[in-house]
Amino acid sequence: MINVLETDAERRAEVAESLPAFSGLKLLHVKKQLEILLGLIGRNEVFDEYTRHDVSHIDAMLRSLDWLIPESSKAIMTPADWLVAVLGIYFHDLGMLVTRKEYDGRRLSGFDAFVEGTLFAADQGKDYRSRVDLLPSEQRERFLLSRIRSSSPRRADQVVDYGRRTKPPRGQPRGNARGRQASAEPRSTVPA
Repeated sequence: MINVLETDAERRAEVAESLPAFSGLKLLHVKKQLEILLGLIGRNEVFDEYTRHDVSHIDAMLRSLDWLIPESSKAIMTPADWLVAVLGIYFHDLGMLVTRKEYDGRRLSGFDAFVEGTLFAADQGKDYRSRVDLLPSEQRERFLLSRIRSSSPRRADQVVDYGRRTKPPRGQPRGNARGRQASAEPRSTVPA
């Protein structure tokens, strides 16, 4: 369990909590919640072939950031700069979170269109399909779902944004709390 922000980058980012633009933000709370979410990646055998993407992966990246950024750059970075960098590292793998409900409902989410239009498209897709079709049915489905990693940034946005979307008035396009219009492709629902 996480009780303290240990890296230099996190401590510098934590200073941004006192800025009016980030009032109410508690980086330690964000990281504790992140630890729970990241712990769900790889269950249901989706993305289980990847290396661990839990909070230890995040901590390793943050330690790298501590030595990666030169002292001259650290000196001119603001707390908000540090916060953006730390949150980017925190959230970069959330697109790999696939719930059982999402996996079971993949046929309603545009998954088949993604497979056909992206993975099996063009000449290279024919060879790819022939190899994938050799897998047992359930393994094939999990493997194909894990290929959605190529759209991980959009998936991460869905996880972070979950629960803040509001229902539009009848006949109006569906948007989210940030006022962005939803894409034509159905967005999956990822429970908190």
